[in-house]
Amino acid sequence: MEELYNNNMISRFVIDEAHCVSKWGRDFRPDYMKLGNIRSNYNKIPIVALTATAPEEVKEDVIKLL
Repeated sequence: MEELYNNNMISRFVIDEAHCVSKWGRDFRPDYMKLGNIRSNYNKIPIVALTATAPEEVKEDVIKLL
């Protein structure tokens, strides 16, 4: 990943089922909790978070965590 990043070969990160990043999804997919590291490690790359099942509270949580 570092080599791709350093050579400007990553245009964006796309996270599907992003509602799993929220509070209720932490038990379902615990690795999703590590996705916030993308922002700190690759801060120039946009992140797209997709979900079909996110009420307002979940959207706010996803934005905060990513």
